[in-house]
Amino acid sequence: MTPPTQAVTLGNVGSKQDTDSKQDVVHEHEEQAASLKGVDFRNAHDFGRVLRDHALPNEPMRVNPPNAYCTRFVWANDDVLIATLCNPLTGEHGLPDVGRKPRGWASYIAISGRADAVEAVYDTIMAFQMSVEGADSDSRIFL
Repeated sequence: MTPPTQAVTLGNVGSKQDTDSKQDVVHEHEEQAASLKGVDFRNAHDFGRVLRDHALPNEPMRVNPPNAYCTRFVWANDDVLIATLCNPLTGEHGLPDVGRKPRGWASYIAISGRADAVEAVYDTIMAFQMSVEGADSDSRIFL
């Protein structure tokens, strides 16, 4: 399945108080955003369950925002997108000089889209993750 590319765009991200917001991957219909850091799923299968539960494609798009330090792996549909710095299905990292990570490791995750979909994806990730270092369910502070 090919994700609907019209749902993925570049927009300003950062806290609402941040005057130095940067361009990054956002959902075209962003009403809400959330972010997590240091996210580790038990395995690639658990991240795959997140994708299936929210009708997201199995294969990510690779997006390189302007002035970004690494590639984003992006799964999107008409309601929500998930962007990660490491592909938890394969272990591939968005930084070319960083070696492959264990399958299940996502590193940073950003969620963007319609409010109800963002909340649902956030809750599903929190249910299936093995560990997370930080989380913000109301804004995009980590990616």
